[in-house]
Amino acid sequence: QMFSISLAIGIVVIYAVILIVRQIVEPKLVAENEELGQKYQEAAGNVVALTEEKTALQEQVDIASQLEARNIVIEPQTKRGGKARYISKVAIIKVSYTIAKNNTAKTGNKVVYLRVTTPDGSVLHKQASDRFQFEDQQIYYSARKNFEYGGQEMDDVVYYTVTETLTKGKYEVELFVDGVMIGRGSFEFKK
Repeated sequence: QMFSISLAIGIVVIYAVILIVRQIVEPKLVAENEELGQKYQEAAGNVVALTEEKTALQEQVDIASQLEARNIVIEPQTKRGGKARYISKVAIIKVSYTIAKNNTAKTGNKVVYLRVTTPDGSVLHKQASDRFQFEDQQIYYSARKNFEYGGQEMDDVVYYTVTETLTKGKYEVELFVDGVMIGRGSFEFKK
């Protein structure tokens, strides 16, 4: 019986020690757990912020790496290459331009697409397959030309041979490279 009492006292003492330790250690563990939770939330917030910052920086790099066409000159020409004074005499639409120097743009072989839009909004083109990707759609182009871009300023020309009957009014001209419009201009015929 003495053994049972000693055992009972031992169990009570162990239980009391456990309660005392628990009262001392548990608040520390809860505080540590809360602190770790806060640190996790901060780290997760930092990851989100860094991801957003990286995306914004990548968008800036993408914009900076786009080519730009300047000094766009549109010359409606006759069959012999002279300046066409009347819409009925236009056989060729010559578009000359300068691609600006861009150190962030990828160099190498590229394709420039020319779109000539008539006064009624249709695009001059030869075949139904004369399309390229712009944003989320396939759009018509009037002419295309391969060129080698080395990162330096360069002058270039692209021609569209007219086979359609043109009408008087304002024509819009757009140039695209790498799925981005790099320049635009217009010309108008009143006769």
